[in-house]
Order: sequence, then C-alpha cells, then structure tokens
Amino acid sequence: MNFRIVGVVVITICSASSCAAADKTTPADTDVVVSRINEQCETIDHRIDSTNMVVLTVFGRSSEGGGWIGFFNGDTLEKIKTEYCYELGKSDFEYYLVSGKLVFVVQLETDYDRPFYEDSMRVISTVRSRFYFRDSTLVRWLDDEGKKVDSTKETYERMQRMLLLDANECKQELARRTKGPLYLKKRPDW
Repeated sequence: MNFRIVGVVVITICSASSCAAADKTTPADTDVVVSRINEQCETIDHRIDSTNMVVLTVFGRSSEGGGWIGFFNGDTLEKIKTEYCYELGKSDFEYYLVSGKLVFVVQLETDYDRPFYEDSMRVISTVRSRFYFRDSTLVRWLDDEGKKVDSTKETYERMQRMLLLDANECKQELARRTKGPLYLKKRPDW
C-alpha cells in the first residue's frame, strides 16, 4: 500500500516538473518559432490567388454586420479573413492555419471620426496587432509598432481564448459551407 502511494507521488512530481520544463520557452526559441510562422504565412499568401474560397455574410457579431472569407488549398483551410463593422469603425482579422492549427493572427482596428454612413467620414486611427501561436498557445503578441506587448499572463490568456474561439467558430462554419453556391474561385472586392 505504501509503495503505491509513493509511486503516485513520484509520478505526480515528475509530471509537474515535465510540465514546468515544457512551459519554459526562451526568447530565442520563440524567435525561431516566430520566424518559421512568418515563412509559413508568406507561403500561404503567395499562393492565395490559386485557392478556392468560401464567402459568408455574417450578422449578429457586430452592430453593422460583417463577413468571413475562407481560403482553401484543396480541402485544407489555410487562411480566414473576417470583417466586423460598427458605426464608428471596424475590426478586421486574418487567421493563418497550418495543418488545421492556428499559428498567426493579424488584427486591424480602424476608427472613424463619425458614422461610416456620413459622406464626410474619415479614418482617424488604424491599429495593427500581431499574435503568434504554438500548439494553441499565444507565444508572442506584437503591437502596432512591432514591439512585444508586455502584459499579464491573464491578459495573454484572455486574448488567446478570444482568438482561438473566433478562429474555431469561423473554421467550423466555413468548412460546413465548402459545398454549394458560396464556394467561389475568385476574390470578392471586400
């Protein structure tokens, strides 16, 4: 009986130390991951014109509607572009997937000086953020100037959850729609 208890304790301690070692990523390791992800995204963007697309109009996710475009290389979804419109701005996201996993997100937040439907509306700010993922974990977050966002673990986890949730919802809905009239072979204007 004592042997089993000691065995469980030892296994638990080893598992905890293995987990701790796996979580310790050096900045150099992350730099290598980010560099590789950048290469993968460049490859996806390079062949984007030859991909098949699913285009969906989306309501209920923002006050003024929006849309999703899924870019498929054969049957494999490699990129998702989303646009969520609001009266005084819009949020655009580009999700990059490798082997079905989210690896990179570009977020572009655009603000207008007045409602978009007024003739004299102007863009007053555009902020771009970039997010790098490894194994569904946010490993780097860059601000509009390309600098690392130094934030709390909770903020990283909240952003990670939000981006993974949105990407997965888009992925599932776009995959469901790969058959039928919305499956296109040319780019829409938006």
